[in-house]
Amino acid sequence: MGILSNKVNKTLLAEAGMEPLRLRFYALCSQLAHHNRDALSLAKQAREVLATRGHAEDAALWKPALEAVIVFLALAPWDNEVSDGLARVKADRRLEELAPHWRALVGFLTTPELAPWPLPPVVEAGIMAHPAFSVALDAIGGPAASKYPASAAPAAPAGGGAAAAPALTGAAVARSSIVLAEDEARVPLWAPLLRKRLLQHNLRVIGGVYSRATLARLCQLTAVDSPTLEAQLCELVAKKAVAARIDRPAGTVDFGEQKTAVDTLSGWASDVNSCMARVEKVVHLLRKEQQQAAAAKGKR
Repeated sequence: MGILSNKVNKTLLAEAGMEPLRLRFYALCSQLAHHNRDALSLAKQAREVLATRGHAEDAALWKPALEAVIVFLALAPWDNEVSDGLARVKADRRLEELAPHWRALVGFLTTPELAPWPLPPVVEAGIMAHPAFSVALDAIGGPAASKYPASAAPAAPAGGGAAAAPALTGAAVARSSIVLAEDEARVPLWAPLLRKRLLQHNLRVIGGVYSRATLARLCQLTAVDSPTLEAQLCELVAKKAVAARIDRPAGTVDFGEQKTAVDTLSGWASDVNSCMARVEKVVHLLRKEQQQAAAAKGKR
């Protein structure tokens, strides 16, 4: 499915009149991403749904899609693409029309400050009410289902041959375009992953502020125990999201790139060259002042 989906002409799906097929295509892509627990791909599919013709004018259509973009960007491993996606969401004027807890979540992940944990009760309740954290999305309906009637879905081909996939109704397209659960018995455990991403965000913030901190202090700042802290910090270091070294006997963590002897020597040589260049410049300026003073004295 992943190979065949790359052969689909995305430009053709963006043309007018292709909305039902476009939504069905991205619903199937979302199902694959959900099966692979690929949060970043789910965010991309939700963004494509958000960009579908006719969605910008109907709040019942774009609000669930924008909420899904926020949720799955928050759940995706941090990289430049996720950072750019969150920055675009933050700059989107439609964010102001969403519930306050979504604006709060975007703010936590885009501000270089420690995200609170546990989250404020109102914010946590609003976020956890999203279907990704509670129920299988096959059970989602709502006003968005009325955008495309059942007759707008592609019909099965006439004639014999292999049985075609059942056409999705308007309701099925609308609710499955965000994310599909494989079945109601298998609900993804996204809630623990959200806690993990917020913890990793806090560790990145700490890494940009501290040069050295004790493990006890870091546990206090992040509200986790030492094994969890070490595990998440090691994961970030392995992905090169944070530069740190844990000194377990001393109970400290050093943040920042560890310089080798060659790097230290090169830095020292560079500093010496810079210092000598400034000394030479000062000597030159002093001699120039002396010559100007002597010339002025001779004229008198």
